[in-house]
Amino acid sequence: MQPQKIIRRKERKIIRRQNQATNRMSHLSFAKTSIRIALFSSIFVLAVVIVVSVFSPFLKVKEINIEGIELTPRHQIQEITPQMGKWMPTLKTKHVASIINELPTVKSVQITREWPDTVRIIVSELEPRIVWEQAGENYLISETGIVLQTLELTKVSLPKVIGTSKFSLKPGDKVNVEAVKTALQIPNLILDSLDTEVTEISNLPGVGIRIKTSDGKYLLIQNAKNLELQIQIWKQIITQAKIKEIEYTEIDLRFQNHPVLRNIQNNRETN
Repeated sequence: MQPQKIIRRKERKIIRRQNQATNRMSHLSFAKTSIRIALFSSIFVLAVVIVVSVFSPFLKVKEINIEGIELTPRHQIQEITPQMGKWMPTLKTKHVASIINELPTVKSVQITREWPDTVRIIVSELEPRIVWEQAGENYLISETGIVLQTLELTKVSLPKVIGTSKFSLKPGDKVNVEAVKTALQIPNLILDSLDTEVTEISNLPGVGIRIKTSDGKYLLIQNAKNLELQIQIWKQIITQAKIKEIEYTEIDLRFQNHPVLRNIQNNRETN
């Protein structure tokens, strides 16, 4: 009788283990099925959201505000903005900002989203620092020598340079930046050191930069480097010329080691 009991107990244990394994398989299969259903549902919901967003007016760009422009024609920016796109989350703001930044009057640009449907373009423009007269026209010029726009009204409180070239300019062109630097720095230097005023600054291509003062004298320099030193040399030459009673109308300092005094009227030079 005892061997039969042992066999029955073993059979019960085997059946229990089989039932446990079957239950585990059922639970695992149910969990996998649940995960698949949840994943499919999430994908379906996401697809519906994308489709609705793309084909509905929600999150579509309805308004573009452009700020900070005075020199830049508004239509130039408006012609660029369609490249940005129409759906707010996928706007190509960096791409469009880089194109706008290439406009000659633009210093920098920032594009921001104002949800749900507005784009804000904030432009920082180059600042006009001097007036450049050339070929009968006046132009506003930046500190780096970039032509910003034609100036219709000539009465502005900015230093002026006369360009002797005969061709006209357009926005984006570049003039002699050394002449621009000279026009910005030298009036105050001359007033402080020589007690006179600058009345005219001319850019002479291939020659240099000529400065005329209120006493009818001229200074001819090569560039705007070491302007303070050049003014001091000019002051010393004026003093020596008075002592030696040398008549001159122009001091040529293009070669600082060898200044030349010139009488423009009769072409006489004095070293």
